[in-house]
Amino acid sequence: MVAQSNLCWIYLHLRQKGGAGKSDPLFINSKGMTLNRTYFIQIIKEIIESLGLLSDGYNGPSFRIGAATTAAKVNVPDHLIKL
Repeated sequence: MVAQSNLCWIYLHLRQKGGAGKSDPLFINSKGMTLNRTYFIQIIKEIIESLGLLSDGYNGPSFRIGAATTAAKVNVPDHLIKL
């Protein structure tokens, strides 16, 4: 689970140490800009392809559906899950 990952805590610590507040974006690029949907999907597809897999089936809707399903499985309230 991601929440139990040491990497998650290290990333959050570094972001806070760098001056990020609680309401700032969680993920930013090397220039400090918020990741947009197109950039995020492009990077994910590159990672998938680097693993020797086809990335054609991965797109914005598939990530949203997967995230919503995962959130529901860990009992996130329905009103907080957005599709």
